[in-house]
Amino acid sequence: MTVNRPGLHFTDEELESILDAAHRRSDRRLEARYAVFMKVTLRAREAPFASVSAFSRELAPSGIGLLHTVSLNTGNCYDADIHVGETCIAKEVRVAWCTPMDDGWFVSGCIFV
Repeated sequence: MTVNRPGLHFTDEELESILDAAHRRSDRRLEARYAVFMKVTLRAREAPFASVSAFSRELAPSGIGLLHTVSLNTGNCYDADIHVGETCIAKEVRVAWCTPMDDGWFVSGCIFV
């Protein structure tokens, strides 16, 4: 049964389909993740003076999800500065995956090492 309520942009079936897909995708991860949006600066070990600007998407005890405008090679390690207010938290990360999105953006998953 489709219920179309004024002011809502999804039918019940559409919303259920979206939420089901999101839930299935998240089942592959066992630890808690937190949606966070912070500036992150990455510096490659082999080119420490060149940096990549990114934004965090989500954070977990073992890694961080990023949004950025350059492709990152899977397996590469970076020094990451996570900007928290006036301070930075420095971590080393390894790129687990990187996927292109629309309009020149990329999303990636990085593991803390």
